[in-house]
Amino acid sequence: MTIDMNTEIVVAQTTEEQHPWGVWQFPSITRLADNLLEVTFSRTVDSASLDSARKRHAPVAYRSVDNGATWQEADKAFGGRNTCTLRNGDMIRLEKPPEKDVPKADLPEGTPWEHGYNGVYTIRDPLQMPEELTRQLLMRKPAGKNAWERIPATIDDDGSGITCYDPPDAEYSVVRGRGCQYILELPDGSLLGIFYGARLGSDRKPYPKSQSYCLKSTDGGITWRFHAVIARDDDHQLAGYTEPYVTALPDNSLLAVLRTECAKTGPMYRVRSTDGGKTWTAPAELWPFGVLPQLLTLDNGITVLGFGRPGVHLLFSKDGKGEVWENPIHLVVESFEGTGVKGEGVGFQKGEDPKGRPKQTRTSGYTSLVADGPDSFMIAYDQFDYPNPQGHPREPMLF
Repeated sequence: MTIDMNTEIVVAQTTEEQHPWGVWQFPSITRLADNLLEVTFSRTVDSASLDSARKRHAPVAYRSVDNGATWQEADKAFGGRNTCTLRNGDMIRLEKPPEKDVPKADLPEGTPWEHGYNGVYTIRDPLQMPEELTRQLLMRKPAGKNAWERIPATIDDDGSGITCYDPPDAEYSVVRGRGCQYILELPDGSLLGIFYGARLGSDRKPYPKSQSYCLKSTDGGITWRFHAVIARDDDHQLAGYTEPYVTALPDNSLLAVLRTECAKTGPMYRVRSTDGGKTWTAPAELWPFGVLPQLLTLDNGITVLGFGRPGVHLLFSKDGKGEVWENPIHLVVESFEGTGVKGEGVGFQKGEDPKGRPKQTRTSGYTSLVADGPDSFMIAYDQFDYPNPQGHPREPMLF
């Protein structure tokens, strides 16, 4: 493969000094129309144990009407990471209730659940939770219209636990619910909703590790029923299988790539399904590290994988199965200490010590991909130390 990369474009850049770990992070790019793009991102401090819903801010959106050449801030976001554009042009997403601080006295007891972060989550049984905290909406924007429809959605899945964070000594719990990572439209028009998190056993207690799983809808997203576990391993040395992303390959089989670590460094794994997501192959290691893998299968049959932490990177597969990955491109390079990667040929010069560069201080490592034709694509990512016009490191969203 011959791969050409254009010079990056700054979508937006903060004026505040936020290095080494910024607040502008976790970008997502959506194509709203032929030349209309939108990048959304977070301006909330990255904290897995954020101790109050009041500290979380709404995402920010920037739009481009010239296919990414220039960008302007928008009043509100249309797209987002879990927004799916269907073949008929409609846009849909599943929306969970916003995070909420709820008195613990109003909630079932729950089960503390170690999840690899600095703190302990509490997993609560959805059958015992107040309905307003588990209710989800199908957001749908018909093709050619600007208004979103809000349609009550039915989630027929009693096995997915409700994730909460109970701050120590607080009288309330931060209820986070169960969020849909992504929706994928299958060739027959049915939909797969891709999720991850704690699942409950027959005793209504959570399994010890995160699982990636999918729900299926055959009525346009109004009703969702449990379909299958994508990946599960209760003996995994890290947090289990999280942040799954699924793409349809040229033969209509499904490829999923998954993260395995939380606050530590762990490898990405891949699995594949040839029956519409009902069964999946055993997980196979794909790369020694990576968070929030993003997949995009182009019309030319090549599948692109974006990932990061440490750094931001791209890999490409042309075998139609996602088993062989090649032509790495390194957009942001950081130390790979602890990942098992020696460094040379992975963004480092010959003889350069990977420990000589900072680790996890240059980028959140989250990426987002969108196609721009049969042979091309766009990527959005962040870089905390990117120089502004005055040469000072200020965090931007890059494209």
